[in-house]
Amino acid sequence: MGEAQVAMVGQVQQAALGWKFFDKAGKEFIPSAGTLLEIESLVAPKDMELWPRISALCDVQNPMTGKSGAAYVFGPQKGASSEQVVLIDRGLRHLAHLFRTHLKKDVEAVAGSGVAGAFGGGAMAMMGAQLVPGIETILDWCGADEVLSGANYLVTGEGCLDLTSFNGKLVGGICERYQNNSNLSICLIAGVAKLDSAFTEAKGLAYVGECRKPGQTETDAFAKAEENFLESLDDFYKFIKI
Repeated sequence: MGEAQVAMVGQVQQAALGWKFFDKAGKEFIPSAGTLLEIESLVAPKDMELWPRISALCDVQNPMTGKSGAAYVFGPQKGASSEQVVLIDRGLRHLAHLFRTHLKKDVEAVAGSGVAGAFGGGAMAMMGAQLVPGIETILDWCGADEVLSGANYLVTGEGCLDLTSFNGKLVGGICERYQNNSNLSICLIAGVAKLDSAFTEAKGLAYVGECRKPGQTETDAFAKAEENFLESLDDFYKFIKI
């Protein structure tokens, strides 16, 4: 789970699985980030007892709510204004309360419940899912250690490289696993890089490229995304040819 719209909590997925959401008037609806406060009750699918056991891959350790929760940490990354962040966090607190009162599931403060717009919390409360380390699981499934044994470079990416990138996310997981491999250079190309080179080098990144050009606003960077990305690749190719 990751990189989802803020405060989705998996409502669309849960609705597809048979969960029903009702407002105060008893009308069924599928909530969005801005309408979580309108949820009055939840009704589980009738066949839920027949569902298989679910493991949800998750690396982010943020809780559902609060200053380190889904809305405050990931909302601004997805373009939410400060007012929207407050509204979304209130909605998530309300939903966490419904989880406790209707489902007897207290997941609000669980590490990882804030992942993917709090889909982690929704998955635990509404799907009975167990959260497991995502990047480690994927790397093991892919046999990454063997694949990379003869490689010189490992190239990954990040939309916005900031402190949250090393808080259980993909970039942090890769660096933790491979930064002590002296034969492997970990390289990253980010849409925006907000960390200085001293910090990223200490974390194990040999190269950090940024798509957004100096002086560009976010609007300009998005408008020239393809052009910027291709230029960042040219810069990376120059690096590996040194």
